Amino acid sequence: MRGAGVEAAEVSLKVRPWTIRKAKAWVEKTHRRLPKIQGGLWAVRVDSDGETVGCAIVGHAARRLAERDILCVTRVAVVEGVPNACSALYGAASRACKAMGARGLVTYTHLDE
Repeated sequence: MRGAGVEAAEVSLKVRPWTIRKAKAWVEKTHRRLPKIQGGLWAVRVDSDGETVGCAIVGHAARRLAERDILCVTRVAVVEGVPNACSALYGAASRACKAMGARGLVTYTHLDE
C-alpha cells in the first residue's frame, strides 16, 4: 500500500528454466482457478530468496495461431503478494519464444482477473 505511506519491500526475483513435470505439480498446488493442465512445451519458474514463487507453462496455441508459429502461455501461477512475479514470467516467456523463432506469444485471461 504505497499510497498509505508504507514502503513496499524490495523483492529480488530470479527466472529459471523448469521441467514441465515440476511446473504442472506446482500449478496443481497453487493455481486458484484451473489447477489441472495437460501438456506443455516448456516451463519457467521465478524464485525469490531461493524459494519458488511462480511458474509459467508455454504450449501450443489454437490451431490457426499455431500454424503461424505462435505459442501460448497456457498457465501462470504465482504466490499472492509477490510484486512483479507475473511480469517476470511473461517477459521471460516472451523473450524465450522470440529466441526460438516463434512469431508471437498469446495468453488468455478471465474477465474478472
